[in-house]
Amino acid sequence: MSFRLVVVLTFTYFLILSTSPVLAQLAHEEEAGSFFQFFDLGKPTPDSPSSIEGFLKLDGTLLQVSYPSNWTKEYIPLVRYTGLPSVAEVAFYVPNQNVEVVISTEVPGNVILSEYLSEELVALQNSLVGYKLVDSDQTKLGNNIAERIVYSSTQVEDGVAYAQLKTMELVSIKGGTSYFFVYRADASNYLKYLPVVEKMIESFRFKQLET
Repeated sequence: MSFRLVVVLTFTYFLILSTSPVLAQLAHEEEAGSFFQFFDLGKPTPDSPSSIEGFLKLDGTLLQVSYPSNWTKEYIPLVRYTGLPSVAEVAFYVPNQNVEVVISTEVPGNVILSEYLSEELVALQNSLVGYKLVDSDQTKLGNNIAERIVYSSTQVEDGVAYAQLKTMELVSIKGGTSYFFVYRADASNYLKYLPVVEKMIESFRFKQLET
């Protein structure tokens, strides 16, 4: 088959796809199916109802947590609200509101929680605009000792102050892995959603990894 004929046939194929929404959709689905088959991802498993009324339960690899069924869940979100390096495992958003909960993890090695928190505080102060520590104390996350901080900051986009934020962050270390539970909201909405977030914190459980 000549090169010219291959080019013509290829052009004709894509022309048909572009003018036929049905064929284009089938091609897209076939490509998506091949992608998931290649990585063996399968289809996401729907979250089950939680024992908390109006909540669903996320049963992840590292953790379990319940969240409001009318919030939006996002796996592996491309955000990081911690000062220290971490990887966001899951995020929950209130639709059409600047309100979110992000749970992140990291493997810092053999560190002491109080010293780790001190490093986090310095990192936040160096990375956030208008950072001000409001409160700090010790609490529990999944029946594990955790450090809790509350701070205010300014959300800046393209050099322009966009909103005043208030953030609560819980930091805990278990099995050599650090866990960050971050609740961030517009300052005006922080107290409104705090009771819901506290229910999420109470529902949090660590998962034992299989070896």
